[in-house]
Amino acid sequence: MTLKQIPILLALALALMANTCQTTQQEPAANPQIIEGALTSAQITELVAGNTGYGEEETFNYRTFFVPDGAMAGRIWGDFGQETDQGRWEVTPENQMCRQWTVKWGGLKRACFEVFKDGETIKLINMDGNADSYEMMVAAGNRLDR
Repeated sequence: MTLKQIPILLALALALMANTCQTTQQEPAANPQIIEGALTSAQITELVAGNTGYGEEETFNYRTFFVPDGAMAGRIWGDFGQETDQGRWEVTPENQMCRQWTVKWGGLKRACFEVFKDGETIKLINMDGNADSYEMMVAAGNRLDR
């Protein structure tokens, strides 16, 4: 090996290391794990039980009331009119909030989310591929019809 070859070998080694780091960073999406900073089961329950999650998307608004006993009721409205649905929610020991609409939304599939709080915004990151990740705000009590 000559002195001229050393910079080339270093560049190749750095490129391989960077590629390995990128692969490692992408693994959590394929293999869900608890993400650092996610709320605990107790924090999630305290945040949503008995309260209403709400938000605005580009084409509709939504509200979901999380009954403390695990029932939930949802309402969406927009240019298309209004729809409602019912379902169940729970918080798992793995610090995920799971929900399943039981009438028509979400393909009636159970979907689980890691939950993060960013100021007043709650970020729900889907961990099983059964729903889109989304953000919501939380209002105290049942605000489903307001």
